[in-house]
Amino acid sequence: MLKDVNKWLKQAPSKKEIVEFEEITSSGKVVVKIIPEKTIETLLDQLTDQNWSTKNFQSSRWTDSTGKEWMDASLELVVNYYVVVLISPYDLENSRTESQKEMLINRTLVGAVSFPCNQYSQHLNNTAKSLCITNAASDLGRRMGKDLNESALPVVYGLNEGVRKNKIHETLKGIKNDILEK
Repeated sequence: MLKDVNKWLKQAPSKKEIVEFEEITSSGKVVVKIIPEKTIETLLDQLTDQNWSTKNFQSSRWTDSTGKEWMDASLELVVNYYVVVLISPYDLENSRTESQKEMLINRTLVGAVSFPCNQYSQHLNNTAKSLCITNAASDLGRRMGKDLNESALPVVYGLNEGVRKNKIHETLKGIKNDILEK
């Protein structure tokens, strides 16, 4: 178990864990930084002692007005990890004095992605699932890639940003509806 989970999650990833590449967007070239999925999985294993999983993976393909085929996907990432919390010096329930206690944190995070199918030659569902895991994990903190590209322009993948945001909104709305139906 990590000694101070909150501090660990606030740390920036190490330079060796980050991969940089140039992305061509409607705004020009942008340097994008990512933490590869295998590294994210290793970090999730370290955080949760291998107590994480995914559920409700969904993907769909669609064609835009120019004939370009796209993949949209989403999933839920479930993580369970322990944090040490301070408790009162005197615990009336157990009649003991203690200053710290382990508390199980159970979080469900949503990750979504939208990309042109021609960007990846094969295994589109596996690629989409990996990207969704990476996106969901970033909500845990800087250690998992949160704010990694805060100074970069948003990646648009050649699609009007309003259309892209609408497609992602539709995907997330689908997840919400599925959850409410269960």
